[in-house]
Amino acid sequence: MKTKLSLLLLSMALLAGCATDKPKVGEERTAPTDPGRVALLFNRPERAYAELGTVSTLKVQPDRGQTWQNVLRKQGGWLGADAVVVDTATLNNPTTTFVNGVAIRYKP
Repeated sequence: MKTKLSLLLLSMALLAGCATDKPKVGEERTAPTDPGRVALLFNRPERAYAELGTVSTLKVQPDRGQTWQNVLRKQGGWLGADAVVVDTATLNNPTTTFVNGVAIRYKP
């Protein structure tokens, strides 16, 4: 039973961790960003920005060499983000196993 639950949670994490928001008509995808340059924010910035998509991952990673912070940065980088605004409601909720965020790119 534990194995089935673990597989279900892992499957959900993989599906949720894949940011697949398609660009709207007339929008183009931006080039990927180096994950090391993607900032994690815990409040929405005052500077103008565009939302690129939702990112999500497990709080505790199956790979002990990873952290949720690194995974969100990597997902944001795939979308071409300058930053990820972390949803602190998911981060601070002890009953959820996921942390969510929104990948953003600053407007010029």
